[in-house]
Amino acid sequence: MRLSMPGARRWRTLRTLLAALTTLVAVGVLASPAHAVDGEFNIPAQSSRGGGGKVWGTYTFTSKYSFTYAAQLKDICPGDDLGVSFIFAINTKPAANSYTTDVRGLNQAGCDHTSGTSGTINSPYKIDNMQVLVYFTNGSNWTYEFGAGSALKDNPYVS
Repeated sequence: MRLSMPGARRWRTLRTLLAALTTLVAVGVLASPAHAVDGEFNIPAQSSRGGGGKVWGTYTFTSKYSFTYAAQLKDICPGDDLGVSFIFAINTKPAANSYTTDVRGLNQAGCDHTSGTSGTINSPYKIDNMQVLVYFTNGSNWTYEFGAGSALKDNPYVS
């Protein structure tokens, strides 16, 4: 004589569905683009005065309208009396609304000093892609001289 517990059939069905869902997540079918760091940037630049700088870090798009970032800035010797900064160039959909941010990272501490920063960019427009732009600073002018830019970084949430 076999005894059956109430709900045993429901439990087997639920267990089968959970196993199928786990398999879909494991192979990436249901994975979201925001689960991992979307990319990195590493931008060395030379100033016209012989010194240089470098900005490197990571970014993660979190939606059609935003991304987070974490970056390091280094002023590279020989000393040129210029600091290092960076901004983001944001290309939007529609393109007519594209813009650049204000300065997001600034290092004016001198030769071979490294500083870090992180934050979130929220846009009122869909971010199609973005680019990191490195500048050299001379005191109060934080975008005194353009240094270099990263490749365009596409937003996986916008098609």
